[in-house]
Amino acid sequence: MTQSAYLELYDLINQLTGLTVDENRQTDVARAVKATLEAENLPDIEALLEALRRTRVDADLWRPLIRSVTVGETYFFRNQAHFGVLRNHVLPGLIQKRRESGLLQLRIWSAGCASGEEPYSIAMLLDDLLPDRAQWNITLLGTDINHTGLARAREGLYRPASFRNETPPEVKTRWFTETADGFQIDPDIQRRVIFQHLNLVEDDYPSQDTGTMGMDL
Repeated sequence: MTQSAYLELYDLINQLTGLTVDENRQTDVARAVKATLEAENLPDIEALLEALRRTRVDADLWRPLIRSVTVGETYFFRNQAHFGVLRNHVLPGLIQKRRESGLLQLRIWSAGCASGEEPYSIAMLLDDLLPDRAQWNITLLGTDINHTGLARAREGLYRPASFRNETPPEVKTRWFTETADGFQIDPDIQRRVIFQHLNLVEDDYPSQDTGTMGMDL
């Protein structure tokens, strides 16, 4: 496998996904290439490049490569400064406007949600801010290009690494049940978030088809 072929692959990944293959990711990409050549019975990387050019990024052929270049660095309530702004300013302002209008509705989108910790954190935050939560129509949408991360998000089962650094200690005890496999999120929080695949490089948003129209946040 020639270096020029890999450079061509890196360029194709960047062109179609917006993701950059830095030096730290090149070994992961090489492993993904090897696994894909074997799984798809392709003779070499040139054949893989040809197949990738003919295939949509959301197809199975792309999934190992997408996994190798996406950064899933996330945990619950990551970046307390941001969540402080949401809790104390942004969400109270939106909630007040909706109450004044009589339309108890909010639409919130986590555009690169990885394995779901961010939109689930927002769902938990809204529970604290809305004592009349049951009267509201709230859409929480989480999108990502990585199908593996989205599958984890939908499952709602998390490892201890998802509760670190800035994650308040009461999050785990309040919203999760410990199991033999990890920590399972509360079913009520889980069903409030919709997860779907979306490639932000493409032009199919905002749109009704992707559910990304009319977002408040």
